[in-house]
Amino acid sequence: MNFNYSEKVKNDFIKVMKTLSLPKEKFGILVGYSGGADSAALLSLLYDNRERFNFELYALHVNHMIRGDEADRDQEFCRKACEKLSVWFDVFSADVPALAKNQKTGLEETARNIRYKAFNDISQNLSKDTGLKFYIATAHNADDNTETILFNLTRGSSLSGICGIKAKRQNIIRPIINSSKEEICGYCEENGIKYITDSTNFDKKYTRNKLRHNVLPVLREINPSLNSAVSRLCLSLSRDNDYLNQVADEFISKNSDSKKLPLESFNRLHDSIKTRVLSIMLYKAGCGEFFEVHISSLLELCYWGKPHSRLDMPNGVTAIIESGNLLFKNNYTESKVCDFNISFEYGVNKIAATGDVIARFDVNDTENIEIFKNIYKKFIQTKITSATIKGALSLRSRRPGDRYNINGVNRKLKKLLWEFESDLTSRNSAVLVCDEDGILWIPGLRSRTGTHPANGENYQIFFFVNSKDI
Repeated sequence: MNFNYSEKVKNDFIKVMKTLSLPKEKFGILVGYSGGADSAALLSLLYDNRERFNFELYALHVNHMIRGDEADRDQEFCRKACEKLSVWFDVFSADVPALAKNQKTGLEETARNIRYKAFNDISQNLSKDTGLKFYIATAHNADDNTETILFNLTRGSSLSGICGIKAKRQNIIRPIINSSKEEICGYCEENGIKYITDSTNFDKKYTRNKLRHNVLPVLREINPSLNSAVSRLCLSLSRDNDYLNQVADEFISKNSDSKKLPLESFNRLHDSIKTRVLSIMLYKAGCGEFFEVHISSLLELCYWGKPHSRLDMPNGVTAIIESGNLLFKNNYTESKVCDFNISFEYGVNKIAATGDVIARFDVNDTENIEIFKNIYKKFIQTKITSATIKGALSLRSRRPGDRYNINGVNRKLKKLLWEFESDLTSRNSAVLVCDEDGILWIPGLRSRTGTHPANGENYQIFFFVNSKDI
């Protein structure tokens, strides 16, 4: 009895679509259409089920400019197929070989990045034009899933890497992920669906093709139901992975913000949760693609917790230990010194560059002192002997070479601030109260040596209010 590929593929498609939590109101699907058997079958299945799932169908062909005339042939084939179905069609072309050379990335990686950028950009434009929520449909199948897991195993991937290709990830859906290549080709043959074959599918210089043509046939000799076995493995591992990720998410929501991680509580976690917390934090910090070596280095950085130690991560992200926290910055120099130098007048002064408020009153000016305290409930203050103030007072930002006489020792300001474990942003927005002899006071530290009043001496009170407390 002949096997009915059409029935199997259609049923797999319907089952997956029902699990995707798609909107009940009308939405849009942009399908990636290469012209190969997988995308041709997917285009057909989506076209036939537009009304059932209440969506508008759009197609995009990405020309990678790798195969010359053959690539142009594929583009024209796809255009005519969509024209016949009256499906909206567009082409995105990119010179992938040139981009890969310039970016010093692999051809496969560059092509994948280009495809997904094109899908995202064009689906967003379509969403603006139509007012519909859009999903991107790709033609990944069960064989692709098996290949991906084997590929990730050879790279020493973590658990998430061997959980396989999910049917839905954010706005990307994969409706034929449960159908094999054989079944999809059978579906096309039984339904008279034309498709083209990409010659690079047989070029064994590509890693996936080596797996596809050399490794998978041997594994299928051992287990003819290889895809089914891999699918069961994916389901089991995904359950475990989802739970561990949930624990990591809960830790972050209770203990951290998007770019700061408290080391004391983090270092008490099990390693399986630590690695996930770090992965989530790196992703949120904009790190892009990172690997096990980056996570291992971060774990060691957190274990030792040495103040001001740092690690450079991919995509310009830097991890820094500051004040008992692991901080992530998109660029270590992103927080620049707030440059200001203004007169420090008697009464209330606002520093426009930082938003901070600083005031000076004579100790006997009780009325203004009480008014100030009633307005600003949270402040730092110091007392300065009036006779020790040399000339006019000013407020300025820190400068290279600044020194501060504190506790009887003339110290480099930069090193002093590091020792007090202020973070980079705080150091760069520090307010320095100065007289003609130099730095008189830095809010949060003691005033300059010899300026604190003794009994019976007349003095002024300085109040500092951080902009975050206003």
